[in-house]
Amino acid sequence: MNTKPFIFLLFLLVHLSAFANDPRMQYMQILHDPHYFSVTRDSDGKEFHVFVSLPHGYSEDTKYPAIYLIDGGIMFPMLASYNNYLSISEELPPMIVVGISYGVSSFEQGNSRGHDFTLPSTVAGHYGGAEAFSNLLKRKVINQIETRFSANPEKRILFGQSLGGQFALYMAMYGDPIFWAHIASNPALHNNVEAFLNPVTASTKHKRWLYVAQGSDDSERFRVAGNQWRLHWQKADTGTLHKNIVVLPNETHLSAPPSAFRNGLAWLFNAAN
Repeated sequence: MNTKPFIFLLFLLVHLSAFANDPRMQYMQILHDPHYFSVTRDSDGKEFHVFVSLPHGYSEDTKYPAIYLIDGGIMFPMLASYNNYLSISEELPPMIVVGISYGVSSFEQGNSRGHDFTLPSTVAGHYGGAEAFSNLLKRKVINQIETRFSANPEKRILFGQSLGGQFALYMAMYGDPIFWAHIASNPALHNNVEAFLNPVTASTKHKRWLYVAQGSDDSERFRVAGNQWRLHWQKADTGTLHKNIVVLPNETHLSAPPSAFRNGLAWLFNAAN
């Protein structure tokens, strides 16, 4: 695998917090003057780094959809710039892009995505922190975003890849009605797919939207569980949860996010409006 793109993204993350309010960032025009703040989790004091890209021509008089990218240390540099690039030809509506990052890549350094993004598992004891993480997003991140910026609380979108995709499924199917729409890219369900075959318990008072993209060339350990989930829910009723489940041709586990992002948003804003 060519690791150079990921090395670049990690390099950009390390430097982005330092330069987020630096006037020199105006020359990184595709990020549209990024903003930065951090939040701390009450239970363990863990710090999360939050990056924000505002749409070109941002105005406080307009309420913008906001898309929240978990695994923001990788997803924000990749997808915030991609979103702004697509906005040149108006392929997507103006949006606020938010990335939530641990600031590190490994569990040993403090990246707890394997706990925070997942439902419990009988084979992975560290799983099971999704509900607590959703509370952190609601109280600490979303609250600040909607206080600091002109974000529309009725148009919150969640994007997650791999275990982040599992979290997006959890929020759409079983979590509190925090988000209007959810995009799950290659959701990693290999350790607890059975939990995601249970009937949807999302509130029937709130219509939700879910776009799920599975790469045709995803790794076998992810693809088997993903196919099991997909075949079940393509037929099963999800009530007020409106879903679109697709297979992305020629996409792997790591290549899928840009296609899932673009196609998912295009479907959401076309089908839901």
